[in-house]
Amino acid sequence: MNSRYLVLSVTLAAAPGLAAQARPTGTQLYDRYVEATGGRAAMQGLTSRHVWGRFEVPSQGMGGPIEILSAAPSRLLTKIEIPGFGSSASGFDGEVGWVLNAAMGPMLLDGLALDQMKQQADMEGVLHPDRYVTSRETTGEAEHGGKPCWVVTVQTRWNESYTECYDKETGLLSATIRKQATPMGELEGTTVYGEYKKLGGMLMSTVMHASTMGIEQVVHIDSVSTRPIPDSVFALPKEIRALKKP
Repeated sequence: MNSRYLVLSVTLAAAPGLAAQARPTGTQLYDRYVEATGGRAAMQGLTSRHVWGRFEVPSQGMGGPIEILSAAPSRLLTKIEIPGFGSSASGFDGEVGWVLNAAMGPMLLDGLALDQMKQQADMEGVLHPDRYVTSRETTGEAEHGGKPCWVVTVQTRWNESYTECYDKETGLLSATIRKQATPMGELEGTTVYGEYKKLGGMLMSTVMHASTMGIEQVVHIDSVSTRPIPDSVFALPKEIRALKKP
């Protein structure tokens, strides 16, 4: 063990009150993250975002383009093209969450999957976390992307618990560990965020390594636009409309 950290460990063990004061709260870490990425003023003025990028699944030699379109207050569309396999899409129009792909066909989301989609789609959600989150508690320390971070346990209004990790030096989000609702059940995945750059007026992670069931996917963000997006973009596909009850 590095002598510097050995001395620190001994000091904290001898002074538990000091250690408790040194550990920031989950709310403090979240607020620091908001400021580190651009601040509340910049986020309040953001009403749309169009992201272009690409994804890779190295173990399968697979990859392709990805687009993510968001518009206030709560609309989202994600499109992925997989050469040789076709396209897939998912979205939320403010009320209905859905998934459409060549392998599994059209599906309406409900339960945990819909709750997570609503949280992801809300462009104002970062500024109003209490819409979805009841508590953030700092529960430990870890290392992601080669950097130390604070571990925060997040509790949602639908009784889900997941983990956020915040870089100690920069305050930026360095990783999330969260179960995602899928047609195969709830699968836990870890996403590590890196290479933050200023795009669309905000500091964003441009390289994300996501690992689920031992399979790694890498997403690269290439460019971002904040120009208005037509409402028609978020209209439900005909296959999804056909699933809705009359």
